[in-house]
Amino acid sequence: MAALAGSLPTGPVQCLLPTLEAHGIVCIYRNLSALRIPALLTTAEHGQTLLFLDSSAPQIKLAGAIVHELGHWALGDQRPTGVESDADAFAAAFLMPGREVINDKTLGPGLDLAQAATIWGVPTRALARRLRELRQITERQLRDLIRDTKELGANEGRKALLGAPSTLVETVRSAGGSHAAASKAFLSVEQLRNDYLARSGR
Repeated sequence: MAALAGSLPTGPVQCLLPTLEAHGIVCIYRNLSALRIPALLTTAEHGQTLLFLDSSAPQIKLAGAIVHELGHWALGDQRPTGVESDADAFAAAFLMPGREVINDKTLGPGLDLAQAATIWGVPTRALARRLRELRQITERQLRDLIRDTKELGANEGRKALLGAPSTLVETVRSAGGSHAAASKAFLSVEQLRNDYLARSGR
C-alpha cells in the first residue's frame, strides 16, 4: 500500500484506476445496482485482486468507495470494532493528505467549498470535515460551510480523477474481441459490453 500511495503525484488524486492496475489490481466496471454498493474489492480463486465498480455511479462517489475498500484491504477486517470508521479515515487521508491540504492556499479565506471539493475529487462535506480535522477551520466554520454549500450530487468531478482501466479491455482484445471473449465467458456480447466494459477504455 505504501508503494501505491508513493506512486501517486502530489496534490489531488489523478488517474486512480490505472494506478491501481499498475499495482496488480484489475478494475472492472459492472452493474452493481442489485448490491447497492459502488465498489467491491475481492480476490479471485487464483489470487488475482479484483475491484468491481458500479458502472452507474458518478466518479466522485466511486473515488471515495474505492479508497474505502482499499482501507479495508490495507487495515484488515479482523478487528471486532472500528473497521468502518478506520476505513473512512484511511480514505480521507488518502484522497486529502494532511500536509497537502494544509499547504493548499486555495483552501484559505474566501474558500469556494464546492469548487475545491470538485478539484480534490471528494464530496463537499468530506472536504469540510477534513479541514476541521486538520484544524484549518473552526467548528463554527464547519457548520457554516455545510449549511451554506449544497452537495455536489451527480457532479462527476474531474475527468482525470479515476481514469479508464484497461486490463480487462486488453484481455478481451487478446481473446479475439468482444464476441470471442463473451462466448468464452458464457456471456452475451451485450452483457460483456454493458455489464463489464462500461466506462472502460475500449
